[in-house]
Amino acid sequence: MWLRVSCGAQVCVTFWDKLFVKKKSDILTVLFFISHIRAWPCPACASDGGSMFLENSQDFLYIVLSLSILWFTVFLCWLLYQAARVLKNANAIMEQLSHKLELITDAIEFIRKKVDNVSTHMGVVSGMLSGLVEKYVVGKLTSKFEEKINKKDPPSKIKKK
Repeated sequence: MWLRVSCGAQVCVTFWDKLFVKKKSDILTVLFFISHIRAWPCPACASDGGSMFLENSQDFLYIVLSLSILWFTVFLCWLLYQAARVLKNANAIMEQLSHKLELITDAIEFIRKKVDNVSTHMGVVSGMLSGLVEKYVVGKLTSKFEEKINKKDPPSKIKKK
């Protein structure tokens, strides 16, 4: 298939041009044309050394537009990649935070069980200690108190008649 350039020369283009719209002003056709054409002088303009690339300002506009679209596409791909990395890092942070919270919860549960266990044993221990205190300390205090009372009030002798 032949594509007619604005200067009147014809350039052979491969069958890939059938995938694009056949309008000369179509950006995809211009992109395809620029990517597949060689930088040889135009046969019709060979006498003055002209080339087929930039015939007028519209061709330059299409080249600039195609490069702008290319760079914008690269930028969007890079932006999507960075967004995916940020989401991956946020997911990893959330997993670590979840793991740390589970460890803290387990530690608090362990401490609560130990305190409950100690408090149940403290009831038994406090009962035993109160019994010991009552037996020895209160018993000694009572005996000392009785001795002091007996010293102050000797037993009176009651006379029988």
